[in-house]
Amino acid sequence: MAQTYYKIGVQSTEVNSESIFFNPEVDSSDTVAVVSAGIVVVGTILTAFASFVNPGVVLISFGTLAPVLWPDPEEDPKKIWSQFMKHGEDLLNQTISTAVKEIALAHLNGFKDVLTYYERAFNDWKRNPSANTARLVSQRFENAHFNFVSNMPQLQLPTYDTLLLSCYTEAANLHLNLLHQGVQFADQWNADQPHSPMLKSSGTYYDELLVYIEKYINYCTKTYHKGLNHLKESEKITWDAYNTYRREMTLIVLDLVATFPFYDIRRFPRGVELELTREVYTSLDHLTRPPGLFTWLSDIELYTESVAEGDYLSGIRESKYYTGNQFFTMKNIYGNTNRLSKQLITLLPGEFMTHLSINRPFQTIAGINKLYSLIQKIVFTTFKNDNEYQKNFNVNNQNEPQETTNYPNDYGGSNSQKFKHNLSHFPLIIHKLEFAEYFHSIFALGWTHNSVNSQNLISESVSTQIPLVKAYEVTNNSVIRGPGFTGGDLIELRDKCSIKCKASSLKKYAISLFYAANNAIAVSIDVGDSGAGVLLQPTFSRKGNNNFTIQDLNYKDFQYHTLLVDIELPESEEIHIHLKREDDYEEGVILLIDKLEFKPIDENYTNEMNLEKAKKAVNVLFINATNALKMDVTDYHIDQVANLVECISDDLYAKEKIKFTPCIKFAKQLSQARNLLSDPNFNNLNAENSWTANTGVTIIEGDPLYKGRAIQLSAARDENFPTYLYQKIDESLLKPYTRYQLRGFVEGSQDLELDLVRYGATDIVMNVPGDLEILSYSAPINPCEEIETRLDTTCGALDRCKQSNYVNSAADVRPDQVNGDPHAFSFHIDTGTTDNNRNLGIWIIFKIATPDGYATFGNLELIELGPLSGEALAQVQRKEQKWGKNTTQKREEAAKLYAAAKQTINQLFADSQGTKLRFDTEFSNILSADKLVYKIRDVYSEVLSVIPGLNYDLFMELENRIQNAIDLYDARNTVTNGEFRNGLANWMASSNTEVRQIQAHPCWYSLGWNAQVAQSLNVKPDHGYVLRVTAKKEGIGNGYVTILDCANHIDTLTFSSCDSGFTTSSNELAAYVTKTLEIFPDTDQIRIEIGETRSTFYVESVDLIRMED
Repeated sequence: MAQTYYKIGVQSTEVNSESIFFNPEVDSSDTVAVVSAGIVVVGTILTAFASFVNPGVVLISFGTLAPVLWPDPEEDPKKIWSQFMKHGEDLLNQTISTAVKEIALAHLNGFKDVLTYYERAFNDWKRNPSANTARLVSQRFENAHFNFVSNMPQLQLPTYDTLLLSCYTEAANLHLNLLHQGVQFADQWNADQPHSPMLKSSGTYYDELLVYIEKYINYCTKTYHKGLNHLKESEKITWDAYNTYRREMTLIVLDLVATFPFYDIRRFPRGVELELTREVYTSLDHLTRPPGLFTWLSDIELYTESVAEGDYLSGIRESKYYTGNQFFTMKNIYGNTNRLSKQLITLLPGEFMTHLSINRPFQTIAGINKLYSLIQKIVFTTFKNDNEYQKNFNVNNQNEPQETTNYPNDYGGSNSQKFKHNLSHFPLIIHKLEFAEYFHSIFALGWTHNSVNSQNLISESVSTQIPLVKAYEVTNNSVIRGPGFTGGDLIELRDKCSIKCKASSLKKYAISLFYAANNAIAVSIDVGDSGAGVLLQPTFSRKGNNNFTIQDLNYKDFQYHTLLVDIELPESEEIHIHLKREDDYEEGVILLIDKLEFKPIDENYTNEMNLEKAKKAVNVLFINATNALKMDVTDYHIDQVANLVECISDDLYAKEKIKFTPCIKFAKQLSQARNLLSDPNFNNLNAENSWTANTGVTIIEGDPLYKGRAIQLSAARDENFPTYLYQKIDESLLKPYTRYQLRGFVEGSQDLELDLVRYGATDIVMNVPGDLEILSYSAPINPCEEIETRLDTTCGALDRCKQSNYVNSAADVRPDQVNGDPHAFSFHIDTGTTDNNRNLGIWIIFKIATPDGYATFGNLELIELGPLSGEALAQVQRKEQKWGKNTTQKREEAAKLYAAAKQTINQLFADSQGTKLRFDTEFSNILSADKLVYKIRDVYSEVLSVIPGLNYDLFMELENRIQNAIDLYDARNTVTNGEFRNGLANWMASSNTEVRQIQAHPCWYSLGWNAQVAQSLNVKPDHGYVLRVTAKKEGIGNGYVTILDCANHIDTLTFSSCDSGFTTSSNELAAYVTKTLEIFPDTDQIRIEIGETRSTFYVESVDLIRMED
């Protein structure tokens, strides 16, 4: 008979009848051995992780795994490893060369030797901690580690990598378990041998552990898919071979790889309960299920039909439910269910089918031996509460020979290891053979791992990882196949998802998401009656398009995000957790969620977490192997790390706290050293080399969100009187063609304007929600007393170690945010050429210009990012060139105005030194010159009017000369306030007189014929004086200025509307005239009186100037 085959991935039309309808091949002894070993190792590790509650105890001793991987150490120590290799050859129908086998086996056996020697030394050290035992265990540990590092590449040769994958994965697990112990105990070994040099610390081994976790996960997963794709692309491949590879390599490789992340002892210091939700199948392609939410069997209805050969199983109706939703079942029907009779096999809550024995008669037809007939008997073995039950399906048997097949294959395991899977899926097809009147049963069996908890029960002692595919509701068809290292399928959150969980005791938990995303995505999470919003940051950059597959993702493309608020869960109550994507789903913007993590919170756990958080936070401050601070570490971040260090328990971890404290102080020193701002801690506003601020600025101390001082800007009176804070970075501190970055932390703000000024202003407005709240306080400690690590601001001390902050995820997301935090900002400014003489510098200006504005911020820093290149360099060159052109034009315009004003000002003085005014210089001449000065533009910054502008120096030079002229004018004028600049001050005035502004000039104005002002003056007798008055008379009558002394000598200047022949005032007031009068008083006092006889009289100025000798 010609044979035909499946083509994987294509709907089969030609079928190898022998591979589908006849007795499946019996598993070889190699398969039984290696799959059994794989299942035992995975089961051992899952159990160890779940029970790892004492950090002083080894997670998994080598002696626990050695009997599995080296079962016959005396007779054939390489046996199981040889079987792993043979199994790989059988699955892929390829051969490993004898030489490669021998080399690989030698290295694998070498791993056993170095691990054995290490464990002996470890046990000796445990029994007798001393310098000698510590030195020996350190040496043997490093030897074992070096052996793995050096020889693992021998198991990943390109030609044989897929064939050796099982060996590689088991060896990788041994290496990670070894490094896990190094992180646990290296510091203790070092402490027992204080004088030994060049010892690696636990931190060093932790860094290596993380590297190898990632390396092993990525390699094993990629190599698994490589082997699968090889089978898929083979010309003559059956579905059975393809599915066998998937099933058995899942049991040996992928299940084990899914445990690798949990060797991260600092993230999981007290163990973890994890679950494998993947499903493995026996038999046929078209009877397997696509990815979907995890389901549980509740019952199976078995239907019977009668044919000539007897009664047989004709149909199956499965009832399934999602986790936590057993009262809502789904029905799947296979075969024919409208027949003779039915039998119901029911599973009670907590009962699972773990084993099936299926009896089928067989015949020899058309020369085909053992042609299987229809199913006539099934024995279901179930387990509940460690008790075994059997439930039978049986119909009338005929006299044909029978054969029984057991599912799943026990793989030679002991009873304790046998039942590692539960039946999850039982599809059935009744097929009629074309060349004979003969019916056959075609079925598949789906199995799920019994690590999966049916209630989503949350542990009270260790972390619990609950795969999100155990949800009971998800919208928008969003369950996808996992990448291979997650232990199951994933939720692609396109809309919303709901899951039920149950805590084993009343306790607080820290809740995290393990996710991957290619964009920042806001998600709301409701846990019972509590709610939180999170902004999940992108973990990878590839877009989800037609060329993207889940296998493209690496382990590091998934990250944890922990909610900022710990949530208390009630005991034994179902808690509904709802996740909702807050943005509008867009094709290609991917959010994948693997698991929810629940970490129990208690005092011990809190102390451990505080230590681990502090360790991790301190370690990431510095660039590897240097004393340099990482560029992205902000000053605010350093303060928060300092808080973490302060929160380390003095009683439990005093040594660690002493160790970390100098590190964080050094980091703060480095942060301050690279900060170009003067007085970043706001120690003394408005002092030299500090910030300049007006009265609306307040220094804040004791704000729990800041470790040091912060600054507060209050609302402005109006836009013309803003609240401001600014400083200039001197040009001497800057480098040419360099990018600088301003960073800080805003507690909350409304209409906060920030300007970075060099080649023009970059106006930025920050509206940051004031959503940072202190959610818990310590009990009051000594009211109104300040203690070392707590800030007392309300007669009840604030404990930073017990506070937690909540950030509103609905806050606007800006590109300037640091790590997506709307409160942390970062803006850059670039320099072109630098010129210390010009001293352009960088101006940093904060201001509030609205009556509703406010801001509180701190941890400001301006740091150098590095030299410019490429487009950034070209852009700043263009900007500087444009700015330079505009500046030159403005300077040229200002120079012309300056020259005109300077000439006019020069004419005010009698000498070039400006020590004396010309006699004929009137006050109106000074005002006219001043108006020319004010024509100069760009005197002050367009951003803030108190900051000097481009032409400030020119302006101030002229304005100082104007002020000098005014001072000289006032000094020579015997009349006080003779120009009425101060209204009627120093004048005795009647009620019907006032000073008015006439074209911006103050003028005395009479309101009637009886209006009068007068001033008495002291003079020197026998000296001559000149009375000079500039005035204007309107209408009929006269205006007069009379001067008289105590001897009744009277002199008068008279003004009328018909004045002619007198000097016209050179100021801008039309029709004003200036008249003078020489007087020689005979007494030391005189009196000046101003009035009129009728109509209106204006007086601009009254001067009494003593004649010079």
